[in-house]
Amino acid sequence: MANQKELKEKYMNVICSEVWKKDERMQEFARKECAYVVELSNGNIINIDKPAIQKDFCFGMGEYGRCTQEEFEEAQDLAEKANEDVNYFINKNMEQITDEIEALKECLENRKECYTMTHYIMQPEKSILKGYSVVRICDNPECEPGRWSSCADLKKLDKNDIQIIIDGLEEVGKKFMKRLNTYLKKYGLGKLHVWTYYRD
Repeated sequence: MANQKELKEKYMNVICSEVWKKDERMQEFARKECAYVVELSNGNIINIDKPAIQKDFCFGMGEYGRCTQEEFEEAQDLAEKANEDVNYFINKNMEQITDEIEALKECLENRKECYTMTHYIMQPEKSILKGYSVVRICDNPECEPGRWSSCADLKKLDKNDIQIIIDGLEEVGKKFMKRLNTYLKKYGLGKLHVWTYYRD
């Protein structure tokens, strides 16, 4: 099985030869944004982007520019929690990973489906670099063909390959948790931007 160094080299070879052939700035951007690469059973690869640390939290109240006292207080309480609760900060940031893992686990339980497709429009259709999408069964290519008409080399993933993606996301999640703890040690919650607003 290929290690991360080898898989990231494969990924960058595709980026440099098929996607951003002459744009060194975008090649470097792709390299920095790639957190992890998984290899599927057929040799295709999927890159998992590096999660960004979320520091902005906003809470809406009411509708049409009006709110009740209860809605106002609820939004204020949520904003206060975001400003003061380290666990809230960690959990909200980790949702980028945990929500994706939960969606893929629904595929393992046959409640959703996962498909791969050629990642970028400019790539050759049979390129090894793929993107993936998790959908409800009623939105799959058989039920909604028009939705998928622009997707090249579309394939439904089996449970083994879905688990490979989950394992990759879990690795990214472990590293991201370390980044979040490092951020908290350095800055605490002092650099967060938290606000409430009246919903339109």
